[in-house]
Amino acid sequence: MITEHPADRSGALDVEATETRFLRDKEMPQRIALGTVGLTLALAVASCGDRRQATSRTSVGPRAHAPFHCPATIPNGQAPPGESRNPSDLGNGGLWTLVPVDGKLVITMTRPPPPGTVLGELHRDGSIATKFPWWGSESVGRHLRIIGRRLDSHAKPLRASVAPGLTRAPHFWASTITFATQGCWKVMGTAGTEKLTFVVQVMRG
Repeated sequence: MITEHPADRSGALDVEATETRFLRDKEMPQRIALGTVGLTLALAVASCGDRRQATSRTSVGPRAHAPFHCPATIPNGQAPPGESRNPSDLGNGGLWTLVPVDGKLVITMTRPPPPGTVLGELHRDGSIATKFPWWGSESVGRHLRIIGRRLDSHAKPLRASVAPGLTRAPHFWASTITFATQGCWKVMGTAGTEKLTFVVQVMRG
């Protein structure tokens, strides 16, 4: 039987302690390195998450609206009965009027009006007025009503004054239409059961 002396055990403990410290000191840089790598990866993941959230917030932001296109009415060449043809003729067999050939109603106060414009009134409040001729078939009666609104923005409805219709065939009305502002306007004339609608881009000349 081998007897273990206290001195020998003390030496063994010293060796074990030394080895333990050596291993601990050797593993410490590795642990520090692994901890640094882990922290770097965590920051990278968090950064990616922030970018994804920012991209998501940006993608749901308000979108720019496309410019409004005024669906202006082009003359259809239908002249009222008994009248000579005009490139601006617009009619449906019951009512007729004249509209710009390109859909742009450019109103000026210059006399004589330059080509591509019509004579009218430019008021200080921004409203614009000009005359429109109207014709109606014998069956529509003598009363013409004109209404209209702006399509591309908010504005007061148009105002219209209509002279008493002549009872010859076809009926004829001289009218003055006042547009509250420039813009894209829809106009509708009604006489009896007949209706005629058109759209014009109203502009100051």
